[in-house]
Amino acid sequence: MPEDESARKAYLFIAVRNNCLKQIRSEKVKNKYFDQLDMDMIEEQTIMDAMIQEEVISQLMEAINQLPQGCKQVLHMAIFEKRSNDEIATNLTISYTYSNASYAGVKGSFGKGQYTTSDLLAKGVTDNSISSIKVGANVKVTLYNGNNFTGDSLVVTSSSSYLSTFNDKVSSMKVQNR
Repeated sequence: MPEDESARKAYLFIAVRNNCLKQIRSEKVKNKYFDQLDMDMIEEQTIMDAMIQEEVISQLMEAINQLPQGCKQVLHMAIFEKRSNDEIATNLTISYTYSNASYAGVKGSFGKGQYTTSDLLAKGVTDNSISSIKVGANVKVTLYNGNNFTGDSLVVTSSSSYLSTFNDKVSSMKVQNR
């Protein structure tokens, strides 16, 4: 160790500075390895997430393929084509009835087919309660004021916010392609 005071101060200053620089370099190396480790872990997690997502999609597609054709068609239009319920209904020959004018009140959903009074009741639509109707494209709905398609009838080929002559008179109906 140097004998005069200024030489000792200089020696201590250089020793402390060198130790500080050594510590800083050591921290940089540690940080570099930690950053690389973090990147590797993130990359591994991303790969794992992708594998899980692929497996989930595969299982989902398998489940969808086991559904009846109509359900598959609806899911495909809703999820993959991002269509609204009304667009799907229009495309699938589905018509909606409402218990109040302006498409309000109790809503009934009807695909292609024939519906007696008991069929309407089974779908939650009470006898003589339909006031408005939405009709899908290329669809014809024939409304009857008697059960089993009897009595006066009205053919509807476009949506109607108020069934003036048939308001609250529908007891059976047929939904068909035009």
